[in-house]
Amino acid sequence: MKTPPLLLTGTITPQTNYELNLTNSKERYRQYINNLVKLISLSNFSEFVFCENSWADIPDKDMIESLCDFYGKKIEFISFIGNSELTKKYTRAYWDQEIMEYALLHSKIIAEHEFFFKLTGRYWVENINDIIRAWSSRDTVFIKGGIGKKTVHTCFFKCSKAYFNSHFLWKYHQLENYPNHSLEYLYYDKIKQSWVNLSINHTHPIFSGEYGAGGRMDESWILKLKTKIFAYLWVYDIKTTPIE
Repeated sequence: MKTPPLLLTGTITPQTNYELNLTNSKERYRQYINNLVKLISLSNFSEFVFCENSWADIPDKDMIESLCDFYGKKIEFISFIGNSELTKKYTRAYWDQEIMEYALLHSKIIAEHEFFFKLTGRYWVENINDIIRAWSSRDTVFIKGGIGKKTVHTCFFKCSKAYFNSHFLWKYHQLENYPNHSLEYLYYDKIKQSWVNLSINHTHPIFSGEYGAGGRMDESWILKLKTKIFAYLWVYDIKTTPIE
Protein backbone atom coordinates (compact mmCIF):
# COMPACT_ATOMS: atom_id res chain seq x y z
CA MET A 1 0.00 0.00 0.00
CA LYS A 2 1.26 3.47 -0.87
CA THR A 3 2.55 5.47 2.08
CA PRO A 4 -0.01 8.10 3.11
CA PRO A 5 1.01 11.77 3.01
CA LEU A 6 2.54 13.52 5.99
CA LEU A 7 0.64 16.53 7.33
CA LEU A 8 2.90 19.00 9.15
CA THR A 9 1.19 21.63 11.28
CA GLY A 10 2.71 24.98 12.15
CA THR A 11 2.31 28.54 13.36
CA ILE A 12 5.15 30.68 12.05
CA THR A 13 3.98 34.00 13.51
CA PRO A 14 1.84 33.41 16.62
CA GLN A 15 -1.01 35.84 17.19
CA THR A 16 -0.67 35.33 20.93
CA ASN A 17 2.12 34.18 23.25
CA TYR A 18 -0.22 31.84 25.11
CA GLU A 19 1.79 28.94 26.60
CA LEU A 20 4.44 29.11 23.89
CA ASN A 21 8.04 28.21 24.62
CA LEU A 22 9.29 29.97 21.47
CA THR A 23 7.62 33.09 20.09
CA ASN A 24 10.33 34.41 17.75
CA SER A 25 8.87 34.02 14.27
CA LYS A 26 12.25 33.93 12.51
CA GLU A 27 13.49 31.08 14.69
CA ARG A 28 10.21 29.21 14.38
CA TYR A 29 10.39 29.58 10.61
CA ARG A 30 14.00 28.34 10.55
CA GLN A 31 13.05 25.24 12.52
CA TYR A 32 10.08 24.45 10.27
CA ILE A 33 12.20 24.76 7.11
CA ASN A 34 15.07 22.69 8.55
CA ASN A 35 12.65 19.96 9.55
CA LEU A 36 11.05 19.95 6.10
CA VAL A 37 14.48 19.57 4.48
CA LYS A 38 15.29 16.60 6.74
CA LEU A 39 11.94 14.92 6.14
CA ILE A 40 12.11 15.33 2.38
CA SER A 41 15.73 14.16 2.22
CA LEU A 42 15.72 11.33 4.76
CA SER A 43 12.20 9.97 5.20
CA ASN A 44 10.30 7.53 3.01
CA PHE A 45 7.32 9.88 2.76
CA SER A 46 6.73 10.94 -0.84
CA GLU A 47 4.01 13.55 -0.24
CA PHE A 48 3.91 16.37 2.28
CA VAL A 49 1.37 19.00 3.31
CA PHE A 50 2.62 21.94 5.37
CA CYS A 51 -0.31 23.84 6.84
CA GLU A 52 0.13 26.89 9.04
CA ASN A 53 -2.35 29.33 10.53
CA SER A 54 -0.64 32.73 10.56
CA TRP A 55 -0.67 33.53 6.82
CA ALA A 56 3.10 33.91 6.98
CA ASP A 57 5.37 34.39 4.01
CA ILE A 58 7.53 31.36 3.11
CA PRO A 59 10.60 32.71 1.26
CA ASP A 60 12.11 29.21 0.93
CA LYS A 61 9.07 27.76 -0.79
CA ASP A 62 10.79 27.47 -4.18
CA MET A 63 13.82 25.81 -2.59
CA ILE A 64 11.65 23.25 -0.81
CA GLU A 65 9.69 22.52 -3.99
CA SER A 66 12.94 22.09 -5.94
CA LEU A 67 14.21 19.69 -3.27
CA CYS A 68 11.02 17.67 -3.63
CA ASP A 69 11.47 17.59 -7.39
CA PHE A 70 15.03 16.30 -6.91
CA TYR A 71 13.78 13.40 -4.77
CA GLY A 72 10.69 12.77 -6.88
CA LYS A 73 8.36 13.94 -4.14
CA LYS A 74 5.47 16.41 -3.79
CA ILE A 75 4.66 19.15 -1.31
CA GLU A 76 1.69 21.43 -0.79
CA PHE A 77 1.81 24.64 1.25
CA ILE A 78 -1.39 25.90 2.87
CA SER A 79 -1.65 29.13 4.89
CA PHE A 80 -4.65 30.78 6.49
CA ILE A 81 -5.49 33.11 9.37
CA GLY A 82 -6.48 31.24 12.50
CA ASN A 83 -9.39 32.24 14.71
CA SER A 84 -7.82 34.31 17.52
CA GLU A 85 -11.04 34.55 19.52
CA LEU A 86 -11.49 30.78 19.70
CA THR A 87 -7.80 30.42 20.52
CA LYS A 88 -8.26 32.74 23.50
CA LYS A 89 -11.28 30.73 24.63
CA TYR A 90 -9.92 27.23 24.12
CA THR A 91 -6.17 27.97 24.46
CA ARG A 92 -3.29 26.70 22.32
CA ALA A 93 -4.92 23.28 21.82
CA TYR A 94 -7.41 24.91 19.48
CA TRP A 95 -4.59 25.96 17.11
CA ASP A 96 -3.51 22.43 16.31
CA GLN A 97 -7.08 21.17 15.88
CA GLU A 98 -7.95 24.12 13.64
CA ILE A 99 -4.91 23.50 11.43
CA MET A 100 -5.65 19.79 11.05
CA GLU A 101 -9.28 20.43 10.17
CA TYR A 102 -8.36 23.15 7.67
CA ALA A 103 -5.82 20.90 5.99
CA LEU A 104 -8.22 17.99 5.69
CA LEU A 105 -10.84 20.26 4.16
CA HIS A 106 -8.53 22.12 1.74
CA SER A 107 -5.54 19.94 0.88
CA LYS A 108 -5.51 18.53 -2.65
CA ILE A 109 -2.91 15.93 -1.69
CA ILE A 110 -4.82 14.64 1.34
CA ALA A 111 -8.02 14.55 -0.73
CA GLU A 112 -6.43 11.85 -2.88
CA HIS A 113 -5.77 9.53 0.08
CA GLU A 114 -7.76 7.51 2.57
CA PHE A 115 -5.19 7.90 5.36
CA PHE A 116 -2.65 10.47 6.55
CA PHE A 117 0.16 10.88 9.07
CA LYS A 118 0.25 13.99 11.22
CA LEU A 119 3.40 15.49 12.76
CA THR A 120 3.84 18.74 14.65
CA GLY A 121 5.95 20.80 12.27
CA ARG A 122 9.07 21.32 14.39
CA TYR A 123 9.35 17.68 15.52
CA TRP A 124 11.79 15.20 14.10
CA VAL A 125 11.21 11.45 14.52
CA GLU A 126 14.59 9.74 14.56
CA ASN A 127 13.19 6.34 13.56
CA ILE A 128 10.64 7.72 11.11
CA ASN A 129 11.18 5.06 8.43
CA ASP A 130 10.87 2.27 11.00
CA ILE A 131 7.55 3.81 12.05
CA ILE A 132 6.30 3.99 8.46
CA ARG A 133 7.06 0.28 8.01
CA ALA A 134 5.70 -0.79 11.40
CA TRP A 135 2.45 1.12 11.00
CA SER A 136 1.91 0.27 7.33
CA SER A 137 -0.73 -2.38 8.09
CA ARG A 138 -2.59 -0.14 10.55
CA ASP A 139 -5.39 2.16 9.53
CA THR A 140 -5.19 4.39 12.59
CA VAL A 141 -2.51 4.53 15.28
CA PHE A 142 -2.40 6.75 18.35
CA ILE A 143 0.28 6.59 21.02
CA LYS A 144 -0.97 6.43 24.58
CA GLY A 145 0.38 9.12 26.88
CA GLY A 146 1.93 6.70 29.36
CA ILE A 147 1.10 4.41 32.26
CA GLY A 148 -2.05 5.59 34.02
CA LYS A 149 -2.47 8.65 31.78
CA LYS A 150 -5.80 9.18 30.07
CA THR A 151 -4.21 10.92 27.11
CA VAL A 152 -2.83 10.16 23.67
CA HIS A 153 -0.08 12.05 21.87
CA THR A 154 -1.46 14.43 19.26
CA CYS A 155 1.97 15.51 18.04
CA PHE A 156 2.33 12.41 15.87
CA PHE A 157 -0.19 9.82 14.71
CA LYS A 158 -1.60 7.99 11.72
CA CYS A 159 -5.31 8.23 11.02
CA SER A 160 -7.91 7.42 8.43
CA LYS A 161 -9.87 10.44 7.27
CA ALA A 162 -13.09 8.58 8.02
CA TYR A 163 -12.09 8.03 11.64
CA PHE A 164 -10.89 11.62 12.05
CA ASN A 165 -14.10 13.04 10.62
CA SER A 166 -16.27 10.74 12.75
CA HIS A 167 -14.52 11.33 16.08
CA PHE A 168 -12.49 14.56 16.05
CA LEU A 169 -13.90 16.96 13.45
CA TRP A 170 -15.61 20.04 14.96
CA LYS A 171 -15.08 18.75 18.53
CA TYR A 172 -13.01 21.76 19.67
CA HIS A 173 -15.92 23.18 21.70
CA GLN A 174 -15.57 20.18 24.03
CA LEU A 175 -12.05 21.22 25.06
CA GLU A 176 -13.45 23.18 27.99
CA ASN A 177 -14.45 19.86 29.58
CA TYR A 178 -10.83 18.71 29.96
CA PRO A 179 -7.86 19.69 32.15
CA ASN A 180 -6.01 22.69 30.69
CA HIS A 181 -8.31 22.42 27.64
CA SER A 182 -6.04 19.58 26.53
CA LEU A 183 -6.42 18.10 23.06
CA GLU A 184 -4.64 14.97 24.31
CA TYR A 185 -7.42 14.28 26.85
CA LEU A 186 -10.15 15.01 24.31
CA TYR A 187 -8.71 12.62 21.72
CA TYR A 188 -8.22 9.88 24.31
CA ASP A 189 -11.84 10.20 25.39
CA LYS A 190 -13.16 10.04 21.82
CA ILE A 191 -11.04 6.96 21.10
CA LYS A 192 -12.20 5.20 24.26
CA GLN A 193 -15.83 5.95 23.37
CA SER A 194 -15.42 4.30 20.00
CA TRP A 195 -14.68 0.72 19.12
CA VAL A 196 -11.02 0.31 20.06
CA ASN A 197 -8.72 -2.56 19.20
CA LEU A 198 -5.78 -2.61 21.62
CA SER A 199 -2.78 -4.47 20.31
CA ILE A 200 1.00 -4.60 20.58
CA ASN A 201 3.27 -2.54 18.38
CA HIS A 202 6.93 -2.69 19.35
CA THR A 203 8.02 0.33 17.33
CA HIS A 204 7.58 3.61 19.17
CA PRO A 205 8.63 7.00 17.73
CA ILE A 206 11.74 8.63 19.17
CA PHE A 207 11.25 12.40 19.07
CA SER A 208 13.59 15.34 18.92
CA GLY A 209 12.99 19.01 18.20
CA GLU A 210 10.86 21.66 19.89
CA TYR A 211 7.20 21.87 20.74
CA GLY A 212 5.00 24.82 21.56
CA ALA A 213 4.55 24.75 25.30
CA GLY A 214 7.34 22.68 26.76
CA GLY A 215 10.66 23.24 25.02
CA ARG A 216 13.04 20.61 23.73
CA MET A 217 11.97 17.05 22.90
CA ASP A 218 15.48 15.56 22.59
CA GLU A 219 15.52 12.24 24.39
CA SER A 220 18.53 11.00 26.34
CA TRP A 221 19.67 7.39 26.00
CA ILE A 222 17.86 6.64 29.28
CA LEU A 223 14.58 8.03 27.93
CA LYS A 224 15.08 6.16 24.66
CA LEU A 225 15.57 2.91 26.59
CA LYS A 226 12.47 3.67 28.67
CA THR A 227 10.52 4.36 25.48
CA LYS A 228 11.52 0.98 24.02
CA ILE A 229 10.55 -0.83 27.24
CA PHE A 230 7.16 0.91 27.37
CA ALA A 231 6.54 0.14 23.72
CA TYR A 232 7.30 -3.51 24.36
CA LEU A 233 4.77 -3.53 27.19
CA TRP A 234 2.21 -1.99 24.79
CA VAL A 235 1.23 0.71 27.27
CA TYR A 236 1.88 3.52 24.77
CA ASP A 237 -0.08 2.25 21.79
CA ILE A 238 -3.75 2.50 20.98
CA LYS A 239 -4.80 1.05 17.65
CA THR A 240 -8.22 1.96 16.35
CA THR A 241 -10.37 0.62 13.57
CA PRO A 242 -12.32 3.29 11.72
CA ILE A 243 -16.08 2.95 11.80
CA GLU A 244 -17.46 2.54 8.31
